[in-house]
Amino acid sequence: MANLDIYGTYYLAGVFDQIVPEAALFLDTFFSKYPVIQSNSEKVYFDDVPGKTKGASPFVSPRRESPTFGREGYETSEFKPAYIKEKIDLTPDLGFSRIPGERFGGEYSPMQRLEYYLAQDLRRLKDRWRNRMELMAAELVKTGKLTVKGDGIDQQLDFGRDKSLNISLAGDNSWASPEFKMREFLNKRRSNMASKNRRNTSPNIAWIGSDAEEMLLRNLELKEIVSDFRRDAEVRLRLSPGLQSFENLVYVGNFGNVDFFKLEAKDPEGNPFIGPKQMLLTTGDIHGVQMFGAIWDLKAKLVANQVFMKSWEVESPSTRFVELQSAPILGSFDPNCAELINVAS
Repeated sequence: MANLDIYGTYYLAGVFDQIVPEAALFLDTFFSKYPVIQSNSEKVYFDDVPGKTKGASPFVSPRRESPTFGREGYETSEFKPAYIKEKIDLTPDLGFSRIPGERFGGEYSPMQRLEYYLAQDLRRLKDRWRNRMELMAAELVKTGKLTVKGDGIDQQLDFGRDKSLNISLAGDNSWASPEFKMREFLNKRRSNMASKNRRNTSPNIAWIGSDAEEMLLRNLELKEIVSDFRRDAEVRLRLSPGLQSFENLVYVGNFGNVDFFKLEAKDPEGNPFIGPKQMLLTTGDIHGVQMFGAIWDLKAKLVANQVFMKSWEVESPSTRFVELQSAPILGSFDPNCAELINVAS
């Protein structure tokens, strides 16, 4: 039986798929509910079908001919995905050094050590790929836009979030004032978002920063019902743990029919996902989709893959390269299901 080529495309792809990634808050929450779209071209297309049917069935005499109900049609959006390429190198010297956890004096062969480093490097490649997807997901959820900027590419995709969303508060008309009319504010923001999104859904989830949490708890309206606010938090935690599985996302309580979570996590580049004085208000579903275009590589046969892995060797100096390629883009069928609010200046 021929020896298995651990550097072959199919083996690398299999190992890559078996690597269990860490949870990605924005990507897993907002872009994992719908089927992945793949396109065997350099562009990705998706059809935007009206979500909520307009109008209602008419009253007609049984003696009259029934009126024809016309179709509303749909819009096709076209996107050119970003392109990700990154490679790692395996050099002979790695095989002659003890790997983490190995006994002093050595217990593995040089080739076994290289296999270890290959597995670690594949995990690093997958983690970095997921990090990029998470950064795209967070930007799209918060702003309704997606920036693709890198070597040879600089573009921004605007998914058309309504201009009345994503507001900023300042001065006395902000959460900084304990007398701020919090319930009225939340009712207005919920009504406004419901009037703008396709299914007229009111938001019921808010992710807030640490300063925003303190200002919320100082609000006079909330102080009057703080015991109910805390008790409701305990009940809801038992009934629906859901988002609690994510690190650094702590359930605070419910007020104005909105579940508040404090989020202090940082994105893969070290910046806060949500600023200290910000609130991300959402319906929990922006109808986000992951889309992938064709891989620009002859070995990939120019077809769509979420990720394509390949490897090649350079004879002198002896080096093995392992490369990841992906052509991802994220989209939202309803960007008006979320807004990022600066609750104080």
